[in-house]
Amino acid sequence: TVTNEDGLQIYRSSSQSIQLTIRDPEVANAITLDFLNRVDINTETLNALRQAAEEADTSVPYWSEYFYDRLHQPTRLDHSVLSLYGETISYGGENHPQRICSAANYSTITGEVLTLGSILYHIDSKSDLAELVIESLDAIADEKYLIDGYDDAVRKRFNRDESFDEDWYFTTEGLCFFFAPYEIAPYTSGVIVAEVPYDKLSGILADEF
Repeated sequence: TVTNEDGLQIYRSSSQSIQLTIRDPEVANAITLDFLNRVDINTETLNALRQAAEEADTSVPYWSEYFYDRLHQPTRLDHSVLSLYGETISYGGENHPQRICSAANYSTITGEVLTLGSILYHIDSKSDLAELVIESLDAIADEKYLIDGYDDAVRKRFNRDESFDEDWYFTTEGLCFFFAPYEIAPYTSGVIVAEVPYDKLSGILADEF
């Protein structure tokens, strides 16, 4: 945290490390290193935000402190999977805070990063999974003010050639896909999460997951 000469807190930042203890220390190290590389924060970004806070006119009405918070939490940890979901929320005088979402998924058996392709029975299962995600979103479309054509946006994501790994995560109840503010809903709706229960993933999700 940083305060100015008047004692007003004008800036804060927070982040976290990870300490994973599992049976195989080599697997734990592989996961830890990959995660730390993903969340490595550019000090130039923090320094620039801090400097902007120090130079800001704090006397203007409704002025708020500048901040940068990057925090993750585990959503599933067991004999085969570690999933973490996180958000980077920052504010530097804009109309509202900026929010970036990310996830990291690992095999606790091998230490490998889990991609969507690696957890499905077959890569062609992506299209079936996309429809289940849309079905989940349909249930909250009115409540969350989802934009027209959100279903096409979901299908476009799943039609990507690469097997993506940072916009989904496991929970104890199912497989979640998330959409950042403005992606399929207005900013005020926040992060949109579609969870597909495991009992609907038979024949789509590989048995070990």
